[in-house]
Amino acid sequence: MLFMRKIISETYALSLASCLEFKYPEQITLLAGATDISSESNGLLAKASKFIFHPDFDFETNAFDIVVIEVRTPFIGKNINPVKLSTQGMPMYEGLHAEIAGWGNNQDPSSENILHKVSLPIVDLEKCSEAWNRQIPETAICAGQVGYDTCSSDNGGALVYCGLQIGINIKNSESCDGAKPAVFTNISHPGIRSFIRQQTGV
Repeated sequence: MLFMRKIISETYALSLASCLEFKYPEQITLLAGATDISSESNGLLAKASKFIFHPDFDFETNAFDIVVIEVRTPFIGKNINPVKLSTQGMPMYEGLHAEIAGWGNNQDPSSENILHKVSLPIVDLEKCSEAWNRQIPETAICAGQVGYDTCSSDNGGALVYCGLQIGINIKNSESCDGAKPAVFTNISHPGIRSFIRQQTGV
């Protein structure tokens, strides 16, 4: 099962290449339109039919970490609305707040099946690289602050600013406490945005 919020059209969704590199489409089912995953009846199930990986994806560095997923069953139903994508080259300045939603671990185990969201400030790539003690690729964007973070199961989640998806969650600090900024694939990067457009028309 792959829980998705990154539906971009009736037939396509986005995820991380690093999450699906060693999987086959027939192994993946997407759940759309759900905010409570305690029951699969709370959303639409759509089986994946095809993965399209970015040709420049690098597993070691997470550069160009993106995959387009095509589904067999169209994303049509209650509470299902494709997200709009940021434009190519759209600038994201340090300190601007973007929002991510997901089912990652949180301090309240009783609400683990409920969709949660958090607002995170954009962090400069150089500062982000220093925090991680490694070079974060230019195809990424970082966001976070101490006390606020994504966590396990949030990987692949959509970072949204002003109604536009600007990123896909790659990783977060091990303690999920914002000690290190969360890292996202940057949808606005020319090499990422053009790839999405070429493969999906979106």
